[in-house]
Amino acid sequence: MRIRWRGFELPTQVLLDPKTKTDRYGKFSIEPFERGYGVTIGNSLRRVLISSLEGAAVTSIRVSATGSGDEGKPQTVVASHEFTALPGVHEDVTDLILNIKEIRLKIHVDEPITFKLDKQGPGTVTAGDIQRDERFSVVNPELVLCQLTGPCQLSIQFGARKGRGYRMAEENINAELPVDTIPVDSIYSPVRRVRYRVENTRVGQQTDFDRLVLEIWTDGTVTPELALVEASTILRKHFNPFVKYFELGKQIEAAGVMPAAQLETGEDTQLKELREKLKLPISVLDPSARAENCLAAANIHMLGDLVRLSETDLLKIKNFGRTSMTEIKKKLGDLGLSLGMEVPAETQAPTAS
Repeated sequence: MRIRWRGFELPTQVLLDPKTKTDRYGKFSIEPFERGYGVTIGNSLRRVLISSLEGAAVTSIRVSATGSGDEGKPQTVVASHEFTALPGVHEDVTDLILNIKEIRLKIHVDEPITFKLDKQGPGTVTAGDIQRDERFSVVNPELVLCQLTGPCQLSIQFGARKGRGYRMAEENINAELPVDTIPVDSIYSPVRRVRYRVENTRVGQQTDFDRLVLEIWTDGTVTPELALVEASTILRKHFNPFVKYFELGKQIEAAGVMPAAQLETGEDTQLKELREKLKLPISVLDPSARAENCLAAANIHMLGDLVRLSETDLLKIKNFGRTSMTEIKKKLGDLGLSLGMEVPAETQAPTAS
């Protein structure tokens, strides 16, 4: 089935390759696009997928280890910086942090969380040793964090939160945390890699349409299908103000902020909005060429000129038929206007003296 809109051929299907699908990889095929739109849509989706999807990551750690000191006596070392050597731990804190950055989390609450890991050596410390609860889960518990080479006790306290994109360690510094807290770089994005290409596809007898092939690799905290839907939703939300330009006005009101217009009476606000609409050109209705030409020939160029006319007045215009009138009535209705409106004098735009 073909879907056309104002002469544009629009995509009719999004197919996921079932042979290669996994929880962390998906290969999608979307078609047909008009020539050039495959690149436009593919590049936009790729940028949003990589940078804008919400994920979760560790933001800081506090590390201490208790093991045998130089004289064989128990010694506890609290890491105060990345270059601290911990007794009984093969890796230094720098290497430990590199491994911790690879922990992939699903956080089920909105606020920042803390959690702990305690491990007795010798042995291998993995992300699966983290003490978990209902607030979060670890997607890659098999991840190796470090090796304990002898009898020792390793303790790590983690701070984590939800976020988007990438956040450097310096941005995670919090003066309210203990002085021995070490901030770490946070990789929030759940999408690890995106690749796309554009191929030719056929629509009817024409072969110059685009097929977009999109490959998505995730870290396992989201599926490729969910990542694609979320990225598309983000793009749509950013385009909504442009699509609804004439409904929302030139400035979108911020949530929770009382605009100056609302300080006026409701009646004054409505009159202002009506005046602005009536000053718009006929072209905002996006009428058919026939309807627009007929109105222009009758010297009707603004919505204010149009709404003062009745249906009978419109049908008297040369070559303006009932099909054109039905089209105009519907599009006026979309703007909250109608034919034969009683336009108050207050809505008249001031004339120059």
